[in-house]
Amino acid sequence: MILYYGEEIWKTLTRALSPKLFSTVEKMADISSNTIYALIIVQISAAIIAFLLALPFFFTMGVDDPLLFATLIGIATLIPLFGSQIMILFFALYFMSIGDTWSAAITLVVGFPLLSIWIDFYYRPVMMGQRVAIPPIMMMIGILAGIPFMGIVGFIIGPVLIALAVTGTKILGDMVNDTGSESQEN
Repeated sequence: MILYYGEEIWKTLTRALSPKLFSTVEKMADISSNTIYALIIVQISAAIIAFLLALPFFFTMGVDDPLLFATLIGIATLIPLFGSQIMILFFALYFMSIGDTWSAAITLVVGFPLLSIWIDFYYRPVMMGQRVAIPPIMMMIGILAGIPFMGIVGFIIGPVLIALAVTGTKILGDMVNDTGSESQEN
């Protein structure tokens, strides 16, 4: 029902707001929707990038089925922060179990930073930070704090709350500066 009547409900809820308060609420709503949109787009693009990086990585390692291994990495990357790391650990254990210690070492030394660390700790926060115009470190704090406190839902709610806090602080700072300049003029 919210999807169908969402615009009408939003107009009803915001109709009684003053123009200044409506402007602030509208900014906060835009930041929330941009953050959620960025999370979805960045998640999907991170999985695709992980797949595209994993395919030549496993192909050059001489794995029997590099497409399978790359697909598993791509799917695991959809689980934030831990998915690709656990999958790489499973691959290393698999290589150890079949007696291929060289492939296990390459997977841990080269594959781990390339397929997991770079995507989880650089690509995701930077791309999400660009979309919602807050610093990447703040976005990473939102992700890292959201998941332990709220579970997998915290992956979405944590960054949204951080984005709202940063935007609210900027709006409050602008209001204080505007009030301060008005009082100095009088």
